[in-house]
Amino acid sequence: MLRKNQRHAISRESTVSHTIAGPNEYAVTDIIRGDVLFACSVTANVATLIQSGRIKAPGLLAPKRIAAFPDVPSFAELGLPDVDVTSWSGIAVPLATPPTVRRPLGVMLREITDDPVHAKAFAALGLETAYLPMEPFGAEPLETIAVSNE
Repeated sequence: MLRKNQRHAISRESTVSHTIAGPNEYAVTDIIRGDVLFACSVTANVATLIQSGRIKAPGLLAPKRIAAFPDVPSFAELGLPDVDVTSWSGIAVPLATPPTVRRPLGVMLREITDDPVHAKAFAALGLETAYLPMEPFGAEPLETIAVSNE
């Protein structure tokens, strides 16, 4: 987040300091008021504000455009091909959760992921749905952390 009273010339060579703004809604409110020049947010948190024209999305921190915002270029298109801040979400349960609970939960999550109504609702927020079974999903955070640390 960059506040309006901070002086920075922003270019490809610029470095911008990260400021903790507290909850995301504070940064979004600051943008709407004009107190902040820019901030990063998950698309789901700001989709309705972008779609209503209350805030502008100059670019996506991703390698490609998304269907919800076809006119918003990716950072790769803006000349920053190494910027990729895509993320994933999932459901976690305690290790001691028995298979008799985990299996039905997995089936239910698969049904939700495959449901076109849910997929459409997620897509409107700029989110793509994908199902990953429990075992591979459990390994995903470790792989993501390993890639992030390279």
